[in-house]
Amino acid sequence: MQSPAFEVKSKAVRAGAGAGKTHNLIHQVLDFALSYKAKTQSWPRVLVTTFTRKATQELSERLIKLAMTEKPEAMEFVTSSQYLGVSTIHG
Repeated sequence: MQSPAFEVKSKAVRAGAGAGKTHNLIHQVLDFALSYKAKTQSWPRVLVTTFTRKATQELSERLIKLAMTEKPEAMEFVTSSQYLGVSTIHG
């Protein structure tokens, strides 16, 4: 039995402070995870990297907040280190 193929795209975003980079990233991560779950009946394993510990903390908190407020079906994904890792590039 083969898993369905998923196309993972690399994307570079260059924008100034307050332009919505983190907002877009957290929505893309959750939308991808929910789409994957709908097609495979299992959560993907996703690693999100950033440069600072402060940024990893903010990403984790904002992913949980988004799941709690708009996408409660993703709470299992955002709270499990088995499915989602948020780390610095040096981690």
